[in-house]
Amino acid sequence: MRIEKITLIHLKVPLKKPFFSAGKLFREKDFLLLKVISGNAVGWGEASPETVSFDELMLDYKRNLVPFALQMPFDAIEDFSHSLSVMKASPEARAGLEMAAGNLLAQIENSDFGGAVAKQDMRSFSIARILESGEESEINQALESASKTDNAQVVLKINPENIKTITLVLRNFGEKIKFTLDAEGSFTKENIEEINRLSEFPVQLLIDPLRDEQWPEIGQLKENWKIPVAIKNACTDILELEKICESSFIDAVCIDPWRVGGLTTAARYLTVASEFNKKTYIFSQLHLDIGITEALVLLSYYMKDGLIFMTIPEEVFGTKLVSDSLLQFQGNLARLPATARIHFNGLENQLDRFRVTEEEYW
Repeated sequence: MRIEKITLIHLKVPLKKPFFSAGKLFREKDFLLLKVISGNAVGWGEASPETVSFDELMLDYKRNLVPFALQMPFDAIEDFSHSLSVMKASPEARAGLEMAAGNLLAQIENSDFGGAVAKQDMRSFSIARILESGEESEINQALESASKTDNAQVVLKINPENIKTITLVLRNFGEKIKFTLDAEGSFTKENIEEINRLSEFPVQLLIDPLRDEQWPEIGQLKENWKIPVAIKNACTDILELEKICESSFIDAVCIDPWRVGGLTTAARYLTVASEFNKKTYIFSQLHLDIGITEALVLLSYYMKDGLIFMTIPEEVFGTKLVSDSLLQFQGNLARLPATARIHFNGLENQLDRFRVTEEEYW
């Protein structure tokens, strides 16, 4: 199979309210949607700035990835991903292209990314909702709503500045909600002792509490925390992941498919972590329905007891690009149709109000 045409669609989607993450305040989010065509089949992918700017993301496609994709025949997404992995481009750019190619191949072969899945009316996946950690009153309001759901799971951002607020939140809701705390690398060895405030709570997971991958310091302090620790966004290759997984101070691995270069690469990371008996999670923050749907397909195939940490598009963007028949959320579950093929029919009609530019390549 060969990709015959690629369309790059720049979207600028406003957020319902500002979202603070990793020291940055987001009021809107730029996306680049990829529409790839082969014959009568159409595949979609989604990329957005994570490690590079949007301008750099566009250059990755125009200079390298679009010419590569138009000249690279493939019959298996693994082969396409392997060739793509050596291309000079940002991981989120490679992830968007691989997602589009995988979705295209699924339409042609009548199968999911990675293969067939169990047949049932809807496939359900456990999710932990990522909540923006703003004012205490806003957090409490969101958690009051979440606590009404059975087995609710929530991800909260934590940093040295808001740890007192988060401690109060845990004290109020810790018995009703299973919490994951995402430190986003905001702690250093100088202030890591602040984490000891959390030792009394049944926190499930603490993601990347130190900058510069200072894992030995984690090991020294972990005995006092009694808090499971997971890594996120810390690995640059499989060998590094294996080294970290061999340690005793990491309990789980959390993978963002866009930051590691694509769904197939993420699947390899998840497989390695599982081989070391580490729990595995997928992370999807501020992505649209398209990307979340494909990440869930990955989750269904490669993770037996997996969990996805995610923001729900309707909650952060106030819009829904795909119908409930394709992707729906019920309590702490995300649901996909059992059909093997996932079509994003009518997607373009939903994009007009966000579209900034559109470029076509043959």
